[in-house]
Amino acid sequence: MRSTILVFVSLAASALASGLVLASGLPVRPADAAPTCGSSWSTVPSATGLTDPRAIAPVASNDIWIVGSRSDGSVSNATGAEHWDGNRWTLVSTPSSSSGKTFSQSAFNGADALRSANVWAVGYALPSGSRTRAGYETLTARWDGTSWKVVASPNAGTNTNVLTGIDAIGPGLAYAVGYYAADLVRHSLILRWNGTSWSVVPDPNISGSGSTLLDVAAVSADDIWAVGYKTFSNQRAETLVLHYNGTTWQQVSAPVQGSGENVLTSVSAASDNNVWAAGYYIDGSQRKTLTLHYDGITWSYVPSVNEGQGASILQDIEVSSESDAWAVGFENRPSLDNFVRTTQRWDGSSWSAVPSAISGFATQSEMLSVAKTPGTSQVWAAGPPAFSAVETICP
Repeated sequence: MRSTILVFVSLAASALASGLVLASGLPVRPADAAPTCGSSWSTVPSATGLTDPRAIAPVASNDIWIVGSRSDGSVSNATGAEHWDGNRWTLVSTPSSSSGKTFSQSAFNGADALRSANVWAVGYALPSGSRTRAGYETLTARWDGTSWKVVASPNAGTNTNVLTGIDAIGPGLAYAVGYYAADLVRHSLILRWNGTSWSVVPDPNISGSGSTLLDVAAVSADDIWAVGYKTFSNQRAETLVLHYNGTTWQQVSAPVQGSGENVLTSVSAASDNNVWAAGYYIDGSQRKTLTLHYDGITWSYVPSVNEGQGASILQDIEVSSESDAWAVGFENRPSLDNFVRTTQRWDGSSWSAVPSAISGFATQSEMLSVAKTPGTSQVWAAGPPAFSAVETICP
């Protein structure tokens, strides 16, 4: 089944008059036209095949990766990756087996790029013949400038292991996070790359009956943050924030909002005193966006935009300076009888909504990842609807 993957990019006024329009009425750039900067979202065609874009890893304006999953013949869920060369997206082959094991299911959940010939992607794989749900294993792969290759990674325990995020600090140091299952309870999982191999980091002391890590961000080798949620016997989830100080991982206190569960889905660090985390919390019957900021001393709650009715959730956040951060996710739109993708921006004093070019589509959609291209003002966001999409903006 072919999935429509769109790339949204801000266009100059002259480009908007080109007359190239989707059936939806959205302006679209030709496939061989590089994006130009403006202040709003618009569209650019993308490669066919990536059905579920989950993470963005930019190297430069003409060297960007998006990873996730794709349909591969009889395998409905296989690792997928596409590459942007400054003019167009191209689907790039990704591994479907490792060490003699063929994957019956696999996907990438997170990615990070050090340079053109050193890009990481992490996720999970289910080897053929494994027990469903209990047989998922960690999956790490690296682009070496020529091809994607699986890099052996360890698992904790004997049941499901899944990696959700990665931050590569240098060629000889990276951290990947996720969770593993034991007795039907999830527990935080941290892997460390030393330049030669991956190893499991001993569990930090986390309060609660279980925990899950969803993202990781490093300021430096001895200043790293990981976020997610911890659970208790009453099944209530609370924000989980871990910090690595160069010696140990420790749980750090973070605000809890509302009367129900609090979950952090993402974290991004610009400096040791400018770290953002995002997710959602439940207040009564409402799911609301959650943004927390670390100023070098404490984490504090910062109100963010909630325009959805009944549900507004942030899936990813990216900070580049004191006055520039982006958050993406989805919200409920009863008028469309659907959930639709949303984007918002921090300007140094408050969060404000930035309308998505397809937020009005009557098709279920969401944004899972946002990233700023190094050395530019270009911002990319990606996520799966019934048709998949990618967006960029140059504010």
